[in-house]
Formats: sequence, structure tokens, C-alpha cells
Amino acid sequence: MFSLFGPRHTFVSAVSQKGQRSLCGLSEPARTDAERRAKKFELVLRLSYLSSANPLCTPHRRCFSPKMSLPLFATSTLRVICTSDTHNENPAAHVPDGDIFIHAGDLVDRGSSIDQYAAALEWISNLPHKLKILTAGNGDVELDRGSNRFDPDVLSLFLSEEAKSKGVVYLDRETRVIGHIEQNGQTREIKVYGNPLQPEFSGNRYPFTFHPHPDPAAEGAWETAPGADDGVQIWVTHGPPRHRLDNANVPGFIGCPVQARKVAESKPLLCVFGHFHYNWGVERVRWNGEEFGETEVLTFSEEKKRMEGLNGPLTPRNAFDFSGSVEELGKAEQGKETIFVNAAWMTTRKRQIEERNRPIAITVTL
Repeated sequence: MFSLFGPRHTFVSAVSQKGQRSLCGLSEPARTDAERRAKKFELVLRLSYLSSANPLCTPHRRCFSPKMSLPLFATSTLRVICTSDTHNENPAAHVPDGDIFIHAGDLVDRGSSIDQYAAALEWISNLPHKLKILTAGNGDVELDRGSNRFDPDVLSLFLSEEAKSKGVVYLDRETRVIGHIEQNGQTREIKVYGNPLQPEFSGNRYPFTFHPHPDPAAEGAWETAPGADDGVQIWVTHGPPRHRLDNANVPGFIGCPVQARKVAESKPLLCVFGHFHYNWGVERVRWNGEEFGETEVLTFSEEKKRMEGLNGPLTPRNAFDFSGSVEELGKAEQGKETIFVNAAWMTTRKRQIEERNRPIAITVTL
């Protein structure tokens, strides 16, 4: 399989050892076909961002801010495409166009090779979306620094200059400014929080998991979570918050109540996750202080409909506009409400059947 990043033995970390020169993550002694491909790839990227033919570089969407070297948007109304739990599958043909792409973990299955991670990163990198926000899941064991199967070479793929140049932002228990919005002579930050951790109820010790609440580990898992004053607009995790699209259809498996409390404190405009394949869907929650107020489930999976005898459209809806440009849904306002998205690509039966949940498009005004 062709990889943008070359064979494993030539890859080095982004910070080179003292006295060793590197380019594009490849060590100087490794003058191989992989190095030549990497150099060519870097050149193509530079030319594409400078080219007026690049569809992302329009009078309304400049590619990068010359002052801040981060993506710059000329409008605060953005289309965010959400998916999760692709487990070594490539759904790119089903990913709608948009400004920001989010993958909420389980890129691969446990025990995957570095080539399988590179394949996942490759299809994501090639998407036309200006930003691609990623976090890991309990299937992505080689990305878990706390696991004895952690592979720094795999992590280096996602942190490489090649990945960054394609708009890839990998998050692990952190808040990051990922871009800027410039309107009416003012510039505002786009802030995202990402956390791959989720509670483990099976008794096994899977990657990126912690003992559920009320174990102290549950509090520790969210100690980096932002608060209300941090102004985070987008919240990306692998597991769901408690009571928000967290029906796993497995007795005892629930979302994390500590995460739910942290979300209530932060009140992001958009909260994206996966993990529980059964509860794919979109839910709109209006806040009552730091309590969940009025809630409305806007779509749910065909699998859930069949299992629970629910009524709904023949095909689950997967595009919603909360920007205020359409009357149906009106405008979602940060601080007053949050849009929750369970974006699991696979159903609970995974590869036993061909059915898949579609990526979800959410238009919001940040």
C-alpha cells in the first residue's frame, strides 16, 4: 500500500536528535524512494496553497492568515462534518463537503499496523475540508501513551508536518486554537477541546479508558477540560456524556457523568463523539443554568428504530443547519444551547452487515 509517509524504518520524530538534519520527518541518511516521495508531497502542498486554482482559496475563504499561520475563515458560519468509529474503513466517498471535518476516534481496530494508521490518515488528509480534527478511541491502542503497545512512530504520523500542512489537528486531552474568523475588521479564535478517554464497564483494560464514576479516575480523566471562560466552541471526545445519545444497547454501559458535568460548565456550541454505535444521532439541548433543560432528538439510526420500534423517516437525516439561515431550526447560540452529535459510522454489528451510519453535517455560526 502506498503511504505518504514512507516506510516505518525511515520515520523519525518531529524533533530531530542533535546534529541530525531531517526533512518532512525523514532522517538524512535515509535517501530512499520514500524520502523523494515526501519531498515531492511537500512541494505539491506548498504549490496547492499558493495556487489560485485551489478551491479553498477564494475571495471569501483565504487559506491561511499571513500573521497567524492558522486557517482563516472570512465567515463565522461554518459547515462541520462529523464521523467516528470507522474501524479501518474508508468512508471518504460518503463525506459531504464542508469547512471542518471531525473524526471522534476508533480510526482503526485494536492491533492494527502502522500501515493501517497511515491509510486512515491518508484518506482524511485528502479530504477537501480546510481543517480535520481528530482524537483517538479505545480501538487506537498504538496512540495511547499509557499502553505497553504505544507506538511513537504511529503518533508521529499524526503530529508530522505533512499532516499539519493538510489541516490535520490531533487532540489528546487538550484545548487548541485551530483557526481564526475574520469579520468586520475583527479576528476571533476557533477553539476546540479534544479528549479520547472513556469509562470502561467491561472489566477489561482497553486503551484510553478509566474506571467509571465515582472512582477518582473519572474526575482525573477530565481535569484538562475547559470551563465557561475558555470560550471553546467545539468539544470532541470518543465517548458520550451521560444522558446524551449514550444508549449502547448493552446493559450497564453508559456515558460519563463527569464529562456531562464538564460539558455543562463549558457549554460548547457543538459536542461530537461516537463509541456507542447504536445511538448514532443528533440532539439539541437548551441549557437551564448548568442543568440540561429542554431537549430534542432530531434524528436517530435505522438500527435503533428497528430495535425499539420507533417511528421516523425511512432514511435518517444527516444534515442540519443551526446558523439561522433557515427558519426550521433557527440559530443555535453558544452558552444557551449545545448540539450533541453521536457520529458513529458503524452499527453495533460492524462488519457482519453492510449497513453504515452516514457522516453528519452540522452548520453553525461560531
